[in-house]
Amino acid sequence: MSCRHTSASKRTAKPAQVTRTKQSFDDQLRRISDEKEDNSLIIPISLLVIASYLNRLHFKEIINERLRWDPAQWKYSPAVLAQIMVLSVFVPSRKKVALSRIHEAFAGIDLTYLVGEEIDPETLNDDLFGQLLDRMYEYGFSTLYRSISLTVRTTFDLPQNYFLHSDTTSHVLTGEYECSQSQEISTVIKPTYGVSKEKRADLKQIMSGSVTDGDGLVLFCHILDGNTADCEYNNLIISTLQSVYRDEFGEYTYIADCKILTEKKSQTDLQGCQERESSEDHLLPTGQFRRKIDSFCLLTSISPEEMNSREVLLNYKRQNVVESMFSLLKEPLLASTIFLEKPERIKVLMTILYFSVFMHGILLLITRNRIEKLPKVPKIGPENRPLLCPKSGTVLNILENFEIVTVDGVLKKIRSKQKNRSTQLDLIMYLVYLPPPVI
Repeated sequence: MSCRHTSASKRTAKPAQVTRTKQSFDDQLRRISDEKEDNSLIIPISLLVIASYLNRLHFKEIINERLRWDPAQWKYSPAVLAQIMVLSVFVPSRKKVALSRIHEAFAGIDLTYLVGEEIDPETLNDDLFGQLLDRMYEYGFSTLYRSISLTVRTTFDLPQNYFLHSDTTSHVLTGEYECSQSQEISTVIKPTYGVSKEKRADLKQIMSGSVTDGDGLVLFCHILDGNTADCEYNNLIISTLQSVYRDEFGEYTYIADCKILTEKKSQTDLQGCQERESSEDHLLPTGQFRRKIDSFCLLTSISPEEMNSREVLLNYKRQNVVESMFSLLKEPLLASTIFLEKPERIKVLMTILYFSVFMHGILLLITRNRIEKLPKVPKIGPENRPLLCPKSGTVLNILENFEIVTVDGVLKKIRSKQKNRSTQLDLIMYLVYLPPPVI
């Protein structure tokens, strides 16, 4: 009986073919490094879709028209810088982008087709964006926001929604903040300690309040002091809604959590409200509170003939549309923890982040509405599953499979990262409302 013994040198020896392959690869790398640098850039389709939404809302025109600026003193217009900030949230890398490093986020991306003029990302710096934030603060960012947000349904031919959901949330800050001497103290937010929904009692915070419609589109946003009470915000936003909608405000249903009420307000301003118990379809006299398992006590000024108790409960339960928006706003790539030098700039930065969330809402609503118009649900979801009631994140993940390649500013081709997706491009472009002429 014979035994085979393999020497250590034979066991560790690399096959000749592997050695040749490595040498060939090294030669190719050496040859590539000696060649002239490629001038090709990419345009992620996801960014192109968001840019097209901003363009249709006349985002740049409104900002350049409203803000005080001198073209001779600005390297890029305020509108271009603002659009870049909104788009930075949607860069496919999905990383949080600091103002001082936005140029890195857009490296290799052709900005010409996204903002309407030729821009070298390397020239973008935090001084440019800081100047933009100061001018937006000077004009009034909340007014600027709603001058754009309230046109969305007309712009995209979307059906009206007459429900308004209101809520507030907190945002954690780092660092110490002092107000600018040139600003009146009443106009500057006060970062301070408060009840933190992130459970960070050790850090200062600010609050933000927003109103979405029933489809989740953020129509109004306000940036508030760190210890602002919900009832105080509700007084502010109701006054705003009344001044904006005027006589039409009566056509809307305003929904908020119980903190809309104070004891004084519940005894005076809301005497016409009725308490509804959801487990039974009848009214309870105001002031009589019943506690039952699986029941909700809701106050409403809507008569039972107009909306029964079940409908009142269902509409209240849709309050999660504004809470879902807050979850999106607090993603790491948006505003998990904030640091800027001045509270004034924080207010404007938060408003720009709300613009990004607003784009999420438009993408979501347009896609869902167009899916409903199809004869059957398209199977273009993850792993080719039916795309039924998708979230905006799901739609963005699909869009990020596609990118346009440009060479010296000329569109060359559309590239798909997944071969099976290439045949779905026309359908996907229809669902997100990106007509071919845009490309």
